[in-house]
Amino acid sequence: MGRSSNKGMSSDSETKVPDEAVIPNGDRILIVRKGQLRIQNNRAHKLLTRSPSSVLVIAFFSFPSQLHRTRTMSREQIPDETVVAGGDIILVVGNENRRIQVSSEFLIQASPVFDAMLNLKFLEGNKLHEGNEFPVEIKLPEDDGLATAQALKTLHGSDPEMLLLAPDQIQKVSIIVDKYDMSPCFAMASTVWMDCELINLEDAWKLMTAAYWLDHLVGFRRMSEYVIRKLNHAQIFRLANETFDATLGLKLGSEFSS
Repeated sequence: MGRSSNKGMSSDSETKVPDEAVIPNGDRILIVRKGQLRIQNNRAHKLLTRSPSSVLVIAFFSFPSQLHRTRTMSREQIPDETVVAGGDIILVVGNENRRIQVSSEFLIQASPVFDAMLNLKFLEGNKLHEGNEFPVEIKLPEDDGLATAQALKTLHGSDPEMLLLAPDQIQKVSIIVDKYDMSPCFAMASTVWMDCELINLEDAWKLMTAAYWLDHLVGFRRMSEYVIRKLNHAQIFRLANETFDATLGLKLGSEFSS
């Protein structure tokens, strides 16, 4: 595994390397055998064997390592959106200061950018590792609050409504995904978003640029083919100029109009 030691791991070789890694470097290994589920817990140094349902409950409630550091929040600190209940971080996002509660583990696994931000070398990491009060607030004033919440909810997988977002919102979410380098984690959601019935050129353009930022090649090809079929020079350059990344918009507009 990614960590330098196997502290707390069983000497049994089958528990040392997982067959499936849902969360790389995670601190639990689930072992399913003959109707039983076992949890290898390298933090508590013990192996639990129970019925699958009871073990899953134990695993779920014991998983977040920051629970012992949480405290009661004042009314002003209550989050607008909760992605991870009891999380040790509240993102304060955008001009509207939308407050989104997540956990450091969740952000680190989802994004190499957040992984770097929460490292001790950065201010955010110092606040997280050296502070005495939790959850820690991290301000992201340049981002879209709603799009950030929707991106994290999509990744967490607890809100099925996130798979039904409109093209405009998918485009905004994709900007967040690209900025924080999370596109590999959005492969499944991107496939669902791109498998839709197109109505007009504007929606196709938004989904095409979203597919670009999501690094979804099949979706990009499908949307660009629709744009070419419905090509209107006046619309193309209007949409290009309205694109979040103006350079990308103008480049695509020039390609389609040539």
